[in-house]
Amino acid sequence: MRYHKYAIIITLIAIALTLAPVIGSTEASHENIPQDLPWYFIAVFGDNRHPDVYAVEYPEVYYKIISEIKVSNPFAVIGTGDHTGKGLKSQIDKFLKSLDDLQNVYVIMGNHDLNPETISYWYEQVSKGMYYVDAIPGWRVILVDYYHTEVLGSDALSFIENSSKTERSKILVVHTPIEPWLDHNMPEPLRTQLRNLIAEKGFKLVLQGHWHGYADVSVNGTRYLVVGGGGAPLYEHENGIGKYCYAFLVLWPNGSYEVLSIDPIAGYVKISKNNTSIKIENTKLSVYGTPTEFPLRVKVGNLYVVLLAPHGVSYVNFTGENITVSGNVRLWYSYEAPKEPTETPSVTPEVPSEHEALEYKELALILAAVVVLIAFIEVLTRLRRRM
Repeated sequence: MRYHKYAIIITLIAIALTLAPVIGSTEASHENIPQDLPWYFIAVFGDNRHPDVYAVEYPEVYYKIISEIKVSNPFAVIGTGDHTGKGLKSQIDKFLKSLDDLQNVYVIMGNHDLNPETISYWYEQVSKGMYYVDAIPGWRVILVDYYHTEVLGSDALSFIENSSKTERSKILVVHTPIEPWLDHNMPEPLRTQLRNLIAEKGFKLVLQGHWHGYADVSVNGTRYLVVGGGGAPLYEHENGIGKYCYAFLVLWPNGSYEVLSIDPIAGYVKISKNNTSIKIENTKLSVYGTPTEFPLRVKVGNLYVVLLAPHGVSYVNFTGENITVSGNVRLWYSYEAPKEPTETPSVTPEVPSEHEALEYKELALILAAVVVLIAFIEVLTRLRRRM
């Protein structure tokens, strides 16, 4: 009888594994962004890998960064690379899991993410190697990963040149810094070639990682940011700030923008809701140690309120759809949230990736074989008893 019990338990486990949800991809985070809003904000982070490159768990500071970004609820998130220590599948899955609840995640592969054994899995689940995004009105974000930039080289130059043929304001995302000089820069002659191309095509911003800290410089009319303080061991250089960091870009459709650097260690943002108001406490500091605004997108009924929360205490007051905010809020607006489906959608089983589907099938087959073996042993036991 006990064999029957074991067989039933193992069979149920096998069934559960075949039906278990799989780690999502960044593609699943992509949602339509309203195209008629006054301004938008996006979050930027990078180099969040653990100091132990084989570790699957992330440093505590990364969870602080990602937690604050989730509180902010940006329209999009950009990762500048080195999101894993060795590009192991377990590390990639951990990274994807950490991004749950974030919308419109666009990241690139860094040198630490480059692993010949998992490169196809990265491109399937995390991001393409070279792509551009026109999700924010008036802006094009062009993303080129480490492999295509510094291993293949000419592919990146050609792609960036072709992708620059647009009237939109342009942002380039690469892993290794072009500017400023940090003794950790892109090799020559690629660095000079890219810098010249960026100036020729009139890029507004270049987002970079690789150097573990924060740097900000303008060269030939382009602003170069290094946002590489996501958790990896910090560096020091006279042209950068060796601090953990992330940043927000505030983007207007006309090409204007602001940069808000954020120190994840200093201060906090707390949101408290009641029936008629939202209290916002912001004590965050920039990487320079100065008080900073903190962008927020909060839902009020069927509206979203988007604002730059000032340092200190501010309020969003609401009665029905009548919204007012504290006078110390410099920028804010509200817009109607996308309507939820009125009909219950039919449930379609989620199809796992080829790699994960294979793993679940293999494990299910092993468990099924164990069930058969247990049943066989039970039959033999009964035969012996009869004899």
